[in-house]
Parts: sequence; C-alpha cells; structure tokens
Amino acid sequence: LRWDGAVPASAPLGAAVAEPDALEGARRIKEDGAFTGITVEEVRGVAEYARKAGRGDDFEIVIEGNSSGTRRRQAAARVAEYAAAGATWWFEGVFSWLYLPPHDIERMRARIRQGPPRM
Repeated sequence: LRWDGAVPASAPLGAAVAEPDALEGARRIKEDGAFTGITVEEVRGVAEYARKAGRGDDFEIVIEGNSSGTRRRQAAARVAEYAAAGATWWFEGVFSWLYLPPHDIERMRARIRQGPPRM
C-alpha cells in the first residue's frame, strides 16, 4: 500500500470531531445535490498548500461525501465545484445511507446502482 496524498480535515489537530448530523446531511443532499464535511474553499486551500510545499500537481485530494442519485445534474455540478478546487477523487459514502431513515440496506444498494455523478 502506497500513501502519497493529503487528507483534508476541517478541524484542528487533536480536536474532537463529531459525526455529521444525518438529517442535516439529507437536507443538504436534497438542496445542494451533494454533501461532504469539507467546503470547496477548504479543498482549494489544501491544494494551494500542497503546491506551495513543492508538490506541484503530483498529489491527490480525496473527498468522501454523498450525492443525490435522483438530482443527477445538480449533484454533478456540486461535485464539479470540488474538482475545480483541486479534488481528484470523490468517494461516495454509501455506508452513511444506513444511518438515514429508513436504515435499509436496499436503499444503499439502490444508490450504488444509480452510479456516480457524471461531470
């Protein structure tokens, strides 16, 4: 296993980090098309920091989030904002769907079948 990247964090080192509120996440997915715990501006800051640290463009920025499988254009537009800021990977956090009502694994499987946002 090779690790050569940055994990963006939006909390100071050593700070206690609470899990994102499931209902807030569901609301944001409905309104914005996608939800993650880091802002586009924070991703841009991570990319700028890596470049200034001498990495050029030789690094990956991985974001985990949730996107709408039914509001596909809106989700793709939102994920594209992260890509424009420097994110190179979007991991769909399908396991978090188990925390949202109705807590059904079939809902998670349905989201997987819908596929990723297409930019």
